[in-house]
Amino acid sequence: MALRARITGHLAPFLVPGERVQQAFPAQAGPSFAPGLLMILGSLPTLLVGHLFPDLYFLGFGVLVVCYAAALVILLVSVENRIVAVTDQGILVLAAGPFSPFTPKWQAPLARLPRQTALGPVRGLWGTSRLAGEKLRVSIVYRGEVAAANAAVAEAMV
Repeated sequence: MALRARITGHLAPFLVPGERVQQAFPAQAGPSFAPGLLMILGSLPTLLVGHLFPDLYFLGFGVLVVCYAAALVILLVSVENRIVAVTDQGILVLAAGPFSPFTPKWQAPLARLPRQTALGPVRGLWGTSRLAGEKLRVSIVYRGEVAAANAAVAEAMV
């Protein structure tokens, strides 16, 4: 509930008068496997150099540091934070900054979808869902918000 209140405080300029936020949660768009793969590939030379050439262990550690730094840069540049706000009248998808995932970045929403749009189902640690033409990943922490939004759509259909 505290997260919804935190996000809702920033959503007022995007809402139609009388519109109420029911659920709000952060999501991410962009590649997901590249930084992890780079970190794994950076770990392998470190282990090999450490075992094969103990005197050059710090060289392998240097490779590891460079690969981890590159993975961090890739994450910051390529992963785009989104805010999904489910209201009583529709679903808003908003861009958020890399260092402020709960604050909208622009003056206009990326998309305004009908309220009947299903958000899931999302499963796994980082469940994926297609929304507004983007593949969005939602953390397991926010699955309750997605489930509540889908339940409200199912209830309205009956």
